[in-house]
Amino acid sequence: MVGGSFYCQDNKLESLVGSPKEVVKDFDCSKNKLKNLKGSPSHVRDFDCSYNKLETLVGSPSHARNFDCRNNQLTSLKGLNQKQMKKVQSDGNNIK
Repeated sequence: MVGGSFYCQDNKLESLVGSPKEVVKDFDCSKNKLKNLKGSPSHVRDFDCSYNKLETLVGSPSHARNFDCRNNQLTSLKGLNQKQMKKVQSDGNNIK
């Protein structure tokens, strides 16, 4: 578990496997080359996966307050547990 925030943005990552399982504050994996979120933490306060190449949200956190998946290649929010979330940002995708 990470007691604060975890930032891995803008690193050309293609996978989140090996990421922390829990992050107390923010998890930022934006501006990478991710196609899915497998390996992401299950618990986090704010999750930012914007500006990737995401085709699916499968593997996204089960508990997050805010979720930012803007500017990806998503066609749906399937796989996202929105029940616990206060805010979801998804503009810049092809969601119908």
